[in-house]
Amino acid sequence: MNESNQSHLLRYLTSRNALETILFPIVIYSLLFWSLGAGWAVIGTAAYGVCVALIREENSSISVVLLLLFSGGFHYAFSKGFTPLGISEESVFLSVTSALTTIVVFSVYSIINRPIIRVLAESGMPQLKSLPIHGTRLYNRVWHEVSLVWIIATIFKLLAVLVCYKEGLNSMDFLVFLFSWPYTLALIAFSVKWPKKRWQHDV
Repeated sequence: MNESNQSHLLRYLTSRNALETILFPIVIYSLLFWSLGAGWAVIGTAAYGVCVALIREENSSISVVLLLLFSGGFHYAFSKGFTPLGISEESVFLSVTSALTTIVVFSVYSIINRPIIRVLAESGMPQLKSLPIHGTRLYNRVWHEVSLVWIIATIFKLLAVLVCYKEGLNSMDFLVFLFSWPYTLALIAFSVKWPKKRWQHDV
């Protein structure tokens, strides 16, 4: 990722929108999970999401909160003995369920013509709405392309983790790690670079 893309990403990650919709929900969920358990983490994150949605004019926080709620709900179910597909390792279970959650939530938002990445990007970088291309068919199509890449990549992640687990791969911890932060950062970098490249090329 070049310096320009890095600066755009850094500006977004330090923006008020990113703090409220990404950082704060994750911190709230993590603190409640480690102090009070998965059940309270889900309740606390849900309460935060409702409050933010009521206060803010835009509801971009809902998408991130939904991802956390579904993942937290699965985690809570696992702690109570829910082990579908015969998955007994917690890290593998969380990797699989987070992938399922991402696929479902991203797909639903794409179907209703509000790709999550576009919603978050426009909230964090309002200048996107002032671009001459904003609102055009190409502008919307590019965000759907980004969303589709996230969905396809996550389906690949889901299948890879499941197949490797069923085959008894010894290095599952490394695979799960690879599909966590490195995988997410790669997709974020793509989400920053791809729209700019497509708009410059096709306009």
